[in-house]
Amino acid sequence: MTIRGLEYHLINLFLWAGLSSKVPMAVLADSLDGLMVSCGGPGIGFKGENELECTIAGTDSLRICGSYSFDSVANTLSGTYDGSSWTASSLVQMDGILLTYIIDYGGVSGICNAFSLNYHNYGPFDSAFLKCPSQNAIIGVSYVDNGYTLDSTGSAQLRSKIELVAGSGDTIVNDSWGVYQWFGDGTIKMYFGPQQSRPLDIKEGLLDNSGLYVNGFIPPGPCLLTLTEFSLFTSIDQLPKLPKLPPGNGGGGEGGGGGGGEG
Repeated sequence: MTIRGLEYHLINLFLWAGLSSKVPMAVLADSLDGLMVSCGGPGIGFKGENELECTIAGTDSLRICGSYSFDSVANTLSGTYDGSSWTASSLVQMDGILLTYIIDYGGVSGICNAFSLNYHNYGPFDSAFLKCPSQNAIIGVSYVDNGYTLDSTGSAQLRSKIELVAGSGDTIVNDSWGVYQWFGDGTIKMYFGPQQSRPLDIKEGLLDNSGLYVNGFIPPGPCLLTLTEFSLFTSIDQLPKLPKLPPGNGGGGEGGGGGGGEG
C-alpha cells in the first residue's frame, strides 16, 4: 500500500473518531525509527533517532517536519513540529512497541496511535486480506463478518461488518487500525489503539498457511487468505515474521517491532 493509500484510509478512519519479506525495524533503546502514528490526520513517521517525517497531502512523498526525543526507560516523549514544541503523556509501551499516547501541541491535545512498524517498507498492494467466518449470528436478525488486512510494514486493519438481516437490511461497518507482530512459532498479536470511543484492544491468535485463528472468536477461524483489488499477497509467508516472542510471552528474545522499549 502506498503512502497515499494509507493516508486515504487514515483520513476516513479519523473522520469516523497497507513487498519484500523484511521484518519490522528492530527495537533501538531510545529510537522509534520506522514507527508511524496518526494523531487524527495524515501519518507522522519517526525517522532515525530524532527526526519526524510527515506525509504530504495528495502525494506519495514525505517531508522532514520536526524532531523527537524518546526515553524508553523514563517513558517520555517530546519534540517539535513545524517549529513548535509538543509533549506526550500517557505513553503505552508493550512488547517493544510504543502503541499509543496523548499529544499536547499548542494547547490542543489528541490521541496518537501506531499504525505502522516500518513505514520505510511501504509498497503498493503489499498486504494480505484474511476473511473470517461469520460471527455472532442471531438467526433472522444479524451476523458479523470480520476481515483482517495485514501488510508488509506491520500495519493491521480489522473491518467488522454487522449485517442486519431483519428490518432495513443495512450494513454497519467498523474499521480499526493498528499494528501486529507475527512470531516464529505462529503466534500473532494485533494491537489496536483507542479509537472511535473504544479502548486499546489487543487480539491474539495463530497464523500459518492454513489461515488466521483469533482467540475469542466463535468460531476462531480459519480466516482465509483472499485476493482483493488492494491486497495481492498470495502466501502468508510474504508477511514479515519475527523469530521470537517478546519477553513475558513465553519467549526469551527481544521484543520486535518499530520503536519503543520494553512494555
